[in-house]
Amino acid sequence: APPAPEPKQEIKVPITPAVFASHHSGFTIADNDLGQVMTVNFSITNDGGSPGLPNAVTVYLINAQGQIAMSWPVDTGSRAFDKNQTRSFNIDVLEPPENITSVEININ
Repeated sequence: APPAPEPKQEIKVPITPAVFASHHSGFTIADNDLGQVMTVNFSITNDGGSPGLPNAVTVYLINAQGQIAMSWPVDTGSRAFDKNQTRSFNIDVLEPPENITSVEININ
C-alpha cells in the first residue's frame, strides 16, 4: 500500500494592520484674480498588510519660525486604502499665511 500522505501543516501568516504614511508633501504659490493661492499637495500610502482608512489626517503649514501658522483636518473619503495603495491630494488655500516654509502631514 502507498504510504499515507503527510498531514498538511497550516502556516499562519500574521496579518499586519493598515499603516499609513505620507512619503511626500509640498506646496506651490500662485497669484490669480482672487489674490494669492497656495496649492498644498501630499500623498498618503497604506504601508501595512491590510486594507483600511486612517483615523485622522491633519495638514500643518509651518512658517519660517517653525510654528504652525495654519492647520486643518482632511477627509480621505470612505473607501478603504488597499495595501500598498497611494492616494494623492491637492488642496487650494486662498490667501495663505505669510512665510510658509514647509507642510507637515500628521496621520493617526
